[in-house]
Amino acid sequence: MNPVRAAINGALRGYDPERIVSELVGTERFQRSSYRHDDGKKYHVSALFDWAQENYPLQELPIDLVAHTFTKGKLSDERDGTPAFTLRAQESLLDYPILVGIDHKGPDVIDGRHRLWKAIKEGRTTIRGYLVDFDLLPPSALV
Repeated sequence: MNPVRAAINGALRGYDPERIVSELVGTERFQRSSYRHDDGKKYHVSALFDWAQENYPLQELPIDLVAHTFTKGKLSDERDGTPAFTLRAQESLLDYPILVGIDHKGPDVIDGRHRLWKAIKEGRTTIRGYLVDFDLLPPSALV
């Protein structure tokens, strides 16, 4: 057994080490994540989340508000049903809120597509999240 895995197993008896490692990798991935808006501006997702938490209430968002996200098919690895997307979605934690921006074109998921997919597959009608105004995104979050 890998020494790191053995240390995790010993230190975290009773916890699922695969899930913990997955969450740690997810956190690192989150810190590097970016979102490109239709206007061409690119933002740090972690900075947008911090800003949303300080300026907007956490809500139960209707799934119908953002379910159209999966018909857009922005990236081939983000389409409903691809193996990589499905695996990551199944491992996602629905306790963590999604981040949705809205402007004159309508709502779009900034962060949380995997969680949204999982919530849809589980038959949920709402998901925890922040709904922010795209026109007010802070310049400090730009990449």
